[in-house]
Amino acid sequence: VHDTCIGIDEDVYPKLYSKARRMLGLVADNLKAMGYNVEILCRRGIPPEEILRAADEYDVDLIVLGRVGKTGINPMGSVAHHVLLGSTRPVFIVPQT
Repeated sequence: VHDTCIGIDEDVYPKLYSKARRMLGLVADNLKAMGYNVEILCRRGIPPEEILRAADEYDVDLIVLGRVGKTGINPMGSVAHHVLLGSTRPVFIVPQT
């Protein structure tokens, strides 16, 4: 959940946060059932910067991102592209299916 969108009222953020937690919770539950150590983080900010900051704070071994590419400018997706360029850690980008 990020606050870079223009025109979003502050009262919308709790709804976005709640929805993000629910969606990520489903994925986390599946990964935990497979034996992975999973923690959910929802932050406000510029997505690539927050992803890289969290990777450093938690000393992650791998950053996994979904590729959406909404802008059409970059087939990889702009967030994934910025994370890939800014990361000192391995980045795995999963294509949209």
